[in-house]
Amino acid sequence: MEGMESLLKSDLFFVISSVSVIVISLAILIALVYIIKILKDVSGFFKAIQSGTEALSEDLSEVRLKLREKGIMSGVILSLLTTFVGLGVKVKEKQAQKLAKKKKSEKEK
Repeated sequence: MEGMESLLKSDLFFVISSVSVIVISLAILIALVYIIKILKDVSGFFKAIQSGTEALSEDLSEVRLKLREKGIMSGVILSLLTTFVGLGVKVKEKQAQKLAKKKKSEKEK
């Protein structure tokens, strides 16, 4: 009897061990699948950053060349003038829109 009892205990131990190994293996497999997906997303993110950095580098080299051709002061002055002219045009457009709205509201009264 004692031999049968120990045999049943050992069989029960091996069944429980086998099931736990299978469950742990499946959990590790699922975790690895998620890790691979995350690594692919991170890789795509870094590729996008790299292409953006390359575009920025090209733009900065163009700016550097233009500054060398036109000179630093003339480039800065030209940039400031175009900015101020652009702002002036926007202000005038907004004033014209406000006047048009005001005239329209007066006509409706």
